[in-house]
Amino acid sequence: ALAVALLERDGRIDPNADIHRYLPELPAYGATVTVSDLIHHTSGFRDSNILLDLAQRDQGDRIRQAQVLRLVGRETSLRYPPGSEFSYTNTGYVLLAEIVARTSGMSFRQFTTERIFKPLGMSHTFFRDDASAVIPGWSDSYSPKPGGGWRRSIYNAEAVGSTGLATTSEDLLKWVANFDHPVLGDQALLDEITTSGKLRSGADVNYGYGLWRQSFAGRDAITHNGAIAAYRSVLVWLPKERLGVVVLANMPADVEALAGKVIEAYLGKAPAGPKPQKEDAAPIHPDVAELDGLTGRYIPHGLWSVDMVREGDKLVWTSSTLPRAEITLRERDIFTRGQGDAARWYHFLRDPAGRVTGFQLLSELGATGSGDIFRRAPVYSAPPAALREFVGDYHSADVDVTYTVVLKDGHLAAHALWSASDAKLVSVAPDRFDTDTIGLGVLAARRDPAGRLTGFDIVAGGLSGLTLDRVAPPRTHRPHGPRPHAAP
Repeated sequence: ALAVALLERDGRIDPNADIHRYLPELPAYGATVTVSDLIHHTSGFRDSNILLDLAQRDQGDRIRQAQVLRLVGRETSLRYPPGSEFSYTNTGYVLLAEIVARTSGMSFRQFTTERIFKPLGMSHTFFRDDASAVIPGWSDSYSPKPGGGWRRSIYNAEAVGSTGLATTSEDLLKWVANFDHPVLGDQALLDEITTSGKLRSGADVNYGYGLWRQSFAGRDAITHNGAIAAYRSVLVWLPKERLGVVVLANMPADVEALAGKVIEAYLGKAPAGPKPQKEDAAPIHPDVAELDGLTGRYIPHGLWSVDMVREGDKLVWTSSTLPRAEITLRERDIFTRGQGDAARWYHFLRDPAGRVTGFQLLSELGATGSGDIFRRAPVYSAPPAALREFVGDYHSADVDVTYTVVLKDGHLAAHALWSASDAKLVSVAPDRFDTDTIGLGVLAARRDPAGRLTGFDIVAGGLSGLTLDRVAPPRTHRPHGPRPHAAP
């Protein structure tokens, strides 16, 4: 995003221009997507990483920039009208990197090295666009193995813009120091990249040029975090206190919590100040009967369903994708999932008789106002006999992959040619299935006017709006094992 801002000053990029000015090969979307939409995550593009997941491409694959651009170029629709919503998507920053390369006449790596990293003295920083290169001091990332020990988490992608930055904590602190004493640009440039973007309605999103504007450790901050494979990172600049913190890890550590501890060690606890109204809600401890009244299934429009279950005197959140989490019930029908800065705040909804009908996310990063509503629904599980109808092959034209759906151990499972393991499809409502993969998300059966199954629509998750069409006639699948010999 800083590279784009520099090219704006050079007169080579107009942030309000249609992206087709720079990327004419992209399809028409029926509405104008601007460069600014890409910067502020208001474009409506589906996330390229999730598209790769649907295509069953692994992080260890050597994914090139050109391949991601072709993949994005197959998308002929958007998740929502540009500028109407905020939704964090890596696609925007892959496209921005390509725009930088085309307008500057240099590769993205060359431009950022010459115009950003060298002026700031960041001699150990560059965008890794060649996964085969030998990099002195390179650290692999590692994930814990079930049962103990560690294994490498391999990341070989060469697509850059949204990721791919090779750096050190010392170099990133030089980038942070530029906020305090600008070496690159001036105060006007810094104000531009740290100012929150806006929706077409005029509402703010708390996201500038690749930077969050939000509270961190109880203080106003300019920040961003990152995660790919098992790498984790967070960068924080506290403008009032003039303190910068960078934490990098090559394992799935809670780098935000570590950064918070560093800030507290230097500055002490954050001064008490006015809290959002929701955070004034103190924890409560309802009796078992009250807890039982909150248990059940809750289904949102654009996310996976949630089952609230009671375990002793605790309420627990379970779903196909998020880890199990204990719920903290609070005053005024408010509850939280998670702790500290990572907590998400929700509010139970009730009908005039006082019965719980659902709950709503109170706020989320980049958004204004309240978020998704989870509607209470009967607990449902389709019997195996009803699941047989869904067995067959389903093709996604968007990523050119075919999934085979089978009945396995009483539930549906899906795999494509290069799948390392099956995706599990859990029936949560008639003709609706939660999956345990981010690419397939939540599937809804699609039927013709006669009620015949014609495919699945992805109705929740990062790829909502995409379809998988049933292949007719279904292919015959030969069982694994040696080919039988013809009789003599």
